[in-house]
Amino acid sequence: PNTLPNTFTTVNENLVSVNEIEIFPNPASGKFKLTSRTGHENPFQKIEIYNVLGEIIFQKENIRQSFYNVDFSGEEPGIYFIKIYSQGKQDVKKIIIN
Repeated sequence: PNTLPNTFTTVNENLVSVNEIEIFPNPASGKFKLTSRTGHENPFQKIEIYNVLGEIIFQKENIRQSFYNVDFSGEEPGIYFIKIYSQGKQDVKKIIIN
């Protein structure tokens, strides 16, 4: 079949499966936990948190664990995006802070 103009047919294999990473609670009042369902097989290497303007407002490197507790209590309520790097892969998740 013919593909539609301006459609993408490739898949980025470097993305972590959305189902492999959990954020709890979400929405959060400021504190939340990132957990990898695959455990120590796929530990987090780096975490970056962006505001809706795309500005990095938090960054943590060399985590080397399958979980990470984030204290975001001092930030304004709103929507934030978490970019998670894990074993050469990455994923972006959304968190809502009340």
